[in-house]
Amino acid sequence: GTLSIAVASGKDLVLGVLESASHRAWSLRLGSAHADRPRYTPSTRFDTFPFPRPDNDQRQEVAAWAAHLDLVRNQLLDANPKLTMTKLYNQLDELREDRDTTSRAYPLVVAHERLDEVVAAAYGWEWPLEEDEILTRLLALNLERAAEEGREGVA
Repeated sequence: GTLSIAVASGKDLVLGVLESASHRAWSLRLGSAHADRPRYTPSTRFDTFPFPRPDNDQRQEVAAWAAHLDLVRNQLLDANPKLTMTKLYNQLDELREDRDTTSRAYPLVVAHERLDEVVAAAYGWEWPLEEDEILTRLLALNLERAAEEGREGVA
């Protein structure tokens, strides 16, 4: 399912990380739900999320792919006034499965995949990773950061 939340940040790095498979896996696993839809609760999904600590090159690469993803998404939405973000991401879920490269939305699949790869690199991880492995690594990082701060983990 699609998860939508507004985060006020002018930084493409933040957008990129929040749009990545890493944050998606974390937020869906740690969040609450309303009926059959996930609910984004900042205290459990955002505040506890261990952002990567990228070097400058990684920061620029994540920011560039985030900006590209946003551009592709906006172009798709602008080209079809009847297309909503939810409908677009429902198409994206299908495209990830069937890999129809002729679809107008396929460039968005590619942008997300590349963003996931550069965000993983910002963590120092090889890509691709299974969701359970992403969550294991994020939890370990969360606990490590909590220990650095001298308090217990909050995951």
